[in-house]
Amino acid sequence: MTIDQAKKFFELLFNKYQLGGYTSPTEFNLLADRAQTELYMERYGNPNTFVQGSGTARQGATVSGTIQDELKVFLTVAHVNMTPSSRYSSGPLPSNYQHYDSSRIVGDSYSPIKIVDQDKLNSRLISKVVPPSYEFPVGVIIGNEIQVYPKNVLGLSLSYYRKPAAPVWNYTGTTIPVYTPTGSVNFEMPDSTHNEIVIKMLSYKGISIREQELIGYAANKDNTGI
Repeated sequence: MTIDQAKKFFELLFNKYQLGGYTSPTEFNLLADRAQTELYMERYGNPNTFVQGSGTARQGATVSGTIQDELKVFLTVAHVNMTPSSRYSSGPLPSNYQHYDSSRIVGDSYSPIKIVDQDKLNSRLISKVVPPSYEFPVGVIIGNEIQVYPKNVLGLSLSYYRKPAAPVWNYTGTTIPVYTPTGSVNFEMPDSTHNEIVIKMLSYKGISIREQELIGYAANKDNTGI
């Protein structure tokens, strides 16, 4: 659904379950952004849902084809220029970076870069058997940058999942807001997830509703054009 259809649907349900109250365009846009981001994090694999002994969170981008399809629009490839220092080379992560997928050297070699945590990095750095090399580079993500060993890596191709663009219901008018497509931004998550997003938006307003109940209610409102 478009962001305008989502707003109409949200208001329809909000008015059904809530007596009185008003959601301003600014509040609606904030709710829509947070709900889409929360769902995106759940689909990728929210660390808050990690269960000890399971190895992963309950959901993840590589767990099922359905989730991969829902997130593929966010998979992006970017070139990162690296700056060498005394021990490693480093480069900034893209401003819309959210989750790491893979990376490889760009230059004389196309060697894949093994991204590890700090403990494993320390083990590799002191290893006499498999120290980091141009053929077998090792990297770590710290803050907003990626660091790669050895230091002669001057460029890399980074595959990553970007952040979803914030949805925007744009409008004209001051007394009564009127929707305008100009400047509006639809949800980037696929249409199959939009009911879930609306449910999350309603939950932020203190309204609890199950998706099956929402689907049934929507079916009875076909004549609204939503």
